[in-house]
Amino acid sequence: MGAEIGVAAVFAACLSDASTAGRADGSIFVALSSGCAGCRFLAREGADRTVHFIRGMRMRAPIRLLSRIRASFGCFRVMYKQIAGGAAGPPWMRYRRHPGVFALVAAAAANAVAVGSVLAGLAGSVLTAPPAAAATSATTIAAGVSHSCTIQSGKAYCWGDNTYGELGNGTTTSSSVPVPVSTSGVLARVTLTQIVAGNQFTCARGSGTVYCWGLNSSGQLGDGTTANSAVPVEVTGVAANGLTAGYDFACMHDALSGSAYCWGDNTDGQLGNGTSTSSRSPVAVKNSSGALNGKIVTAVTAGSYHACALDSGGNVYCWGDNGSGQLGNASTANSSVPVKLSNSGAISGSTVLSQIEAGGDHTCAVDNAGKAYCWGQNNYGELGNNSATDSSVPVSISTGGNGGLTAGTVTQITSGYYHTCALAGGLAYCWGYGAFGQRGDNFSLIATKPTPVAVVTSGVLSGKTLTQITGGASHTCAIDSTGVVYCWGLGSSGQLGDNSSTSKQAPVHVLPAVPVTLRALPGTPALSGQG
Repeated sequence: MGAEIGVAAVFAACLSDASTAGRADGSIFVALSSGCAGCRFLAREGADRTVHFIRGMRMRAPIRLLSRIRASFGCFRVMYKQIAGGAAGPPWMRYRRHPGVFALVAAAAANAVAVGSVLAGLAGSVLTAPPAAAATSATTIAAGVSHSCTIQSGKAYCWGDNTYGELGNGTTTSSSVPVPVSTSGVLARVTLTQIVAGNQFTCARGSGTVYCWGLNSSGQLGDGTTANSAVPVEVTGVAANGLTAGYDFACMHDALSGSAYCWGDNTDGQLGNGTSTSSRSPVAVKNSSGALNGKIVTAVTAGSYHACALDSGGNVYCWGDNGSGQLGNASTANSSVPVKLSNSGAISGSTVLSQIEAGGDHTCAVDNAGKAYCWGQNNYGELGNNSATDSSVPVSISTGGNGGLTAGTVTQITSGYYHTCALAGGLAYCWGYGAFGQRGDNFSLIATKPTPVAVVTSGVLSGKTLTQITGGASHTCAIDSTGVVYCWGLGSSGQLGDNSSTSKQAPVHVLPAVPVTLRALPGTPALSGQG
């Protein structure tokens, strides 16, 4: 038998007077005495996030309790044991305020039951505290091939596939809810401001320095090696002001010099340095001659096997694979050096572009008037021009129509493998392939949509204003104006962050980091709320 727990009130009391120190990888010791005969809960936040109940251990040093909890429950106390890399930390009786407790309080708050119905008949049962809401205060979001990441309060959290350590938490255990990226190494005391995700690797930027983790078979971690890393490593080279991740390479630009740098796989010339030789550390994109000569790069973006840069004048340059015309230079020939975007299509010589975004084999941009354009592969309508024909020059996104975009209102655009999404007026619109639900229109029976359709707002997005959107391989994520994160689309690796591996046709909340499940060991006595 199982019972829900009114843990919100219990744990809120336990936080009183705890030390402010604490680590997310520690263990929680929760003890209660008096009316509960000195049972102790041992809460170990491991891969299964399971709380084991261990009886017969009395605590020796009480802490102050809130009076209303004392009256109902007696002596509840919280202790924390530091664990770092499996080794015991400071003495186990040391009190600590622990992030896991805050997560548990938040998770329980929405569905906490009356205090009197606590923990009845727990033996052998599993109690999962439901989330109160999605993780809040996110400032940026990234969707990769099969994982996703966000930054909250300068710290990174990731979820989804973790085969090569791309979640950055020191393990290779996948997670369908956010887990904190390790801050015990190079990220100690670093405040992150940007995060990007590629194919089974992740990179982030803080104070001009770039850090990466995960798969490194092509040198995409940029640390001079090809060794995978389940924790962040520092990218060698120049300071970065912008960052992007492709399939198995990454690029950044330096605000001081106005130059772009790339590292990782270079089979198709995607590093832009005039060669096809991969690099384990950043190399300069060629700008001493050719299209980028004398230009100041203000943004970079990476697709599967190509990359593009935006200069200070609003012009776009691309390099790498061009089999579908994704470089936009009226050609389908690869280029290992930057080539300028053609103005023979929808973009005229006077158009000033303000944003550039590379996807699988297509690229999109937004101009300073809020108009959107795409070029490259269009097998699934990802160019959004009501066609399925590739284009090696920019075409305009179709606007108007039933539920479509209004011309001149786009504030951001993002490109997945075979789909594209944009924000306009705080709402999301997507087009292209949608069989996994990545369009978010709650209708995957029609796999291809060659014009923009609105992401549904009848569920969790009701009344929300979206401020950022990102497209992964086959899923999409967004952030609203309050910092809440949502995802939709393919979920087989847990990349939607909703504690499932099920694909979703409409947006779902990303759960708070590190939710806690309570599991009672057989033989544990039932607890009551009587003091």
